[in-house]
Amino acid sequence: MGTAEAAWLGYKARSIELLALSEGDHVLDVGCGTGEDARTIAARAPGVSVTGVDASDDKIREARAQTLGLPRPVDFQVGDAYALPFDGETFDACRADRVFHHLVDQEKALAEMARVTRPGGRVVVSDTDYDTLVVQAPDVDLTRRILLHHTERMECGRVGRRLRGLFLDAGLTSIEITPYAAIATEYDEEVLKLRDKAERAAATGAITAEAAARWVASLVEADRTRRFVCAQVVLTVTGHRA
Repeated sequence: MGTAEAAWLGYKARSIELLALSEGDHVLDVGCGTGEDARTIAARAPGVSVTGVDASDDKIREARAQTLGLPRPVDFQVGDAYALPFDGETFDACRADRVFHHLVDQEKALAEMARVTRPGGRVVVSDTDYDTLVVQAPDVDLTRRILLHHTERMECGRVGRRLRGLFLDAGLTSIEITPYAAIATEYDEEVLKLRDKAERAAATGAITAEAAARWVASLVEADRTRRFVCAQVVLTVTGHRA
């Protein structure tokens, strides 16, 4: 794992710890993708049953394939975050990791997570407020326009700041916020996707293609001279089902 990737994923270990899992617990990972986090939880928490759910058939198929033969199998199912395919009070803990900024109706998704969690169980949601994304680049105005475009093209790019309110509205209690600052000092396009952000902004006319290329070149130069800095804040919010 590269340094940028390690920085960008550094909040995950704590988000899993906040589930406070005990032997015999059953945990649900909503929006599990290809199942990496679900497999990590299964490996780190002996005696815990893990279920992952995702709306993508392809991702669930890949998650199942990657889990074959592992000593701690994980159950993966196709499912809708707005209508989870489980009875109420099924799980001891429920989590979603950087899923909510993709959702149109965050309130409904969190209500579903609370519904399937047993009384006293934990609900943990991690997500980024993309207005906190900062990049050191010489053209401050251009940087601002690119990053603003990135935030606003999502369904809810500012969901990080809304999570506490969403937890309150869902009737969850003992709500706590755990912040994490991800800081990368190396330009890793695969992880940071800054060229992708610039090109997407150019494709919609928010900036010109020339400006996008110039911005990316400035990042490459900053990386070469060891002056590159990119950072963002991830907020993990924890609550209990009453």
